[in-house]
This record gives sequence, C-alpha cells and structure tokens, in this order.
Amino acid sequence: MGEASVRVAVGHVTAVLREAGRAEPTIRRYRVVLDGFAAFLIGRGLDTASDQVCVDFIVNQTGVRLTSLREPAKGRDVQAVRRPVVLMADALVGRPVDIERTVIPAKDGCPARFRPLRDDYLASCRRRDNAEATVATKGQAASRFLAYLDEMGVDLAALDVRDLSGFFVRQRHLRRKTVATMRS
Repeated sequence: MGEASVRVAVGHVTAVLREAGRAEPTIRRYRVVLDGFAAFLIGRGLDTASDQVCVDFIVNQTGVRLTSLREPAKGRDVQAVRRPVVLMADALVGRPVDIERTVIPAKDGCPARFRPLRDDYLASCRRRDNAEATVATKGQAASRFLAYLDEMGVDLAALDVRDLSGFFVRQRHLRRKTVATMRS
C-alpha cells in the first residue's frame, strides 16, 4: 500500500502541474525530484512525509541542512528541491496540492494587538478607491510603524489618538479636514 500511494502522489502532483500550465522542462525537473523523493520514502518504508523526513531528503540531495522545512534558504539547489518535496508531502497527507502557495508563509510584521487597527485603516483606504498597490504599500508602512510603536512600548491611546490617521494628523499639526482632502 505504501509504495502505491507514494507513486500515486507523484502522478497527482505532476498532473496538477500540467493542469496549471507549467512548462514541460519545469515538469521534468519536478518529476526528477519527485521520483527521487518517492524512492527515498519507499526505501525507508514510509507512506507519508513529516517535515523532518523532507529535511533529511533535502540534506541527502543538496548537502545543506535546514533547521526547518519552512525556513528561508538562499541556495538555488535547496529551493529547487524543496518546492516539489513540499507539494508531494501535501499530496501524501491528503491536503490539496496548491502550486501557487508559497513554501514559506508570509510574515506579518504587524503586532497582533495592532492588527485590527491596521486592517481598519486599509479597509478605509480601499473604500476611498486607492489602487491595490497603494493599499499594499500603506499596509507595509503601517505595519512597520505599529511594530516600532510596539517595540518602544507606546500605545496609540498614550499618544492621544484613536486611529492611525489621527496619529498622522497630530504629527503633522494638520486639521482632519485637510487630511481628508489630501486623501492620504
């Protein structure tokens, strides 16, 4: 049962890559890694792949030991091996194979206690029909600013403001009406 399920997972990942319109050379590169990973799993009598098994395979293939499967890696050889391995591990445990999902989850630099404030600010930017690229830039700036406040131990209430735009109004000594016309 183990070998059959591993081979089926290889076929499934390959089919998903083809359905997504990936180029044949890319699919061949992935297939080489997937076949090697399948042989690695079968040789150890495994039919699922934990993060540690995936890391062991990456070490076997590249000689680079990662502390975790999801840590950033600059080596192109590590990146080339890790991506197909993660897709195969997802297929083996029954998760949907999403080739668009990043291997390393995006880090949200905004402190948890300020996230609702930042999200409200970004929602107001979207309601004002700001371009999505502008909203993304404002989101990054707000996250950095709120992380700075958190690092310094300062709260917006201590600054006598109720929201982020209120802080900018106070810092620039502007009236709210002026800021509204500027459409931040």
